[in-house]
Amino acid sequence: MLDRFPYPSGAGLHVGHPLGYIASDIVARFKRNKGFNVLHPMGFDAFANLSGFAQYFGKTEYNNDDDFDGYWGIWDEPFLQFYAKKMNSFRQPFFTTLFTVSSHHPYHLPEGYENKFKGGPKLVHRTIEYTDYALKKFFQSARAMPWFNNTLFVITADHASAEIQVPEYNSAWGYFSIPIFFYHPGENGGGLRPEIVQQIDIMPSILGYLHYEKPYVAFGRDVFNDPTRPFAFNYLNNVYQIFRGDYLLQFDGSKAVALYQFKNDKTLKNNLVNQLPDTTISMTASLKAFIQQYNNRMVDNNLTVDGVDNNFMMMNSPGLSPPMDALQEFRVATNNSAEYGRSAGANVNMVIRSGSRDLHGSAYEYFRNNVLDANDFFANRQGSGKVHEHKDPLHMASFDATAEVYRQTGPLAFPEAGDAFRRTVGSRS
Repeated sequence: MLDRFPYPSGAGLHVGHPLGYIASDIVARFKRNKGFNVLHPMGFDAFANLSGFAQYFGKTEYNNDDDFDGYWGIWDEPFLQFYAKKMNSFRQPFFTTLFTVSSHHPYHLPEGYENKFKGGPKLVHRTIEYTDYALKKFFQSARAMPWFNNTLFVITADHASAEIQVPEYNSAWGYFSIPIFFYHPGENGGGLRPEIVQQIDIMPSILGYLHYEKPYVAFGRDVFNDPTRPFAFNYLNNVYQIFRGDYLLQFDGSKAVALYQFKNDKTLKNNLVNQLPDTTISMTASLKAFIQQYNNRMVDNNLTVDGVDNNFMMMNSPGLSPPMDALQEFRVATNNSAEYGRSAGANVNMVIRSGSRDLHGSAYEYFRNNVLDANDFFANRQGSGKVHEHKDPLHMASFDATAEVYRQTGPLAFPEAGDAFRRTVGSRS
């Protein structure tokens, strides 16, 4: 699988925890559970590790800085060739994902390619041509590989370009207009389908293509099999948007504020919100349902300790936070069936360790400082040196200690535990 992620990683960029799951993350976890070899090249090393990818391949693994673009990573053409060869070494079946970098600002080209592509009115055009050329070379190499004909390729963008040439794309719908390609060699496919598709359709489409039959939660749809009317929703400048059929509806959180027939009214000049009340009411109800489900699944979590309720409902937080060393195990499940009860989000059950007559204790430290932490992204990009060389260095340290006394009471043993936590953070503006 080929796709693109929101932000690159690599030398000089620290990546924290992901803010949410995306299609590649969900499919990676599913594939790994099914015994697939799951790998992620080029970018998002920290994210790839958290997402369940077994291996990561980036600038360091490529091991030839002659092909480094000086900003983001390895030029697309050589890295895609490296990627094709690396894929050929993977145990089949495998799932892998790639982020390309050469079409990003400052829109440079490799040495010797400056005059190869004609470009266009915008600087990004020639780098898009270069990436297209790199993909062509990749598929020329990949089609000779034994896994090629049995692979579903998904090619998409993480966002639209800020280099806008056509005025109609400088709009509330144009800012989200990107292509998605599903390519399975040897199949005729459906050709070009000018229907609404969104990034969150990728995951259910892949699972449907694989004939996955177990229940899962998805806000998108299977574009190959789902009879649901195509739709998309997003958020722009404090306004929710839903696209369905020929219409775009905008919702400010309390009421619908605009309705456009965006396929014909491309510059969004004619607000139909008062002229088409039935369409407005129907699309508003659908959008409210998505917002409600998304928020509930993000915040309405159910936490239990040894099966007993452990929720501080006023703050939507745990009522009790056992020290890490007091835990025997924990399980996180999504609410796919009635057995989990009221919560739409995650169901987290923690199991406390059994006690004994022995005294246990531990002390540990998590730390991130100017020696071990990667450089700040903007300092690295500007070539202004490491963050710790500035007046406001980036430091974070967490010191934790846990003392555990297991008290024996008759035939039962109860653990007693406590911990301490301290963190200091400095930042650079």
